[in-house]
Amino acid sequence: MVSAANEVTANEMADEAGIPRITFRRALRKAAFPWHVRSTRWTVLRDSKQHSDMKCVLNRLRST
Repeated sequence: MVSAANEVTANEMADEAGIPRITFRRALRKAAFPWHVRSTRWTVLRDSKQHSDMKCVLNRLRST
């Protein structure tokens, strides 16, 4: 069983990075990850491949 403590959301990541939530989610949608189902929440397991993908998008936003 996965606990909520092991999950992270796009909103949490954006808040921690000081990036507007909508900006981050828009960039995630544009990245078109095959693992994300459209119109579902951006919630992934911490330290998973999906979390790594999201961190890459977040890092690109930070560098612009």
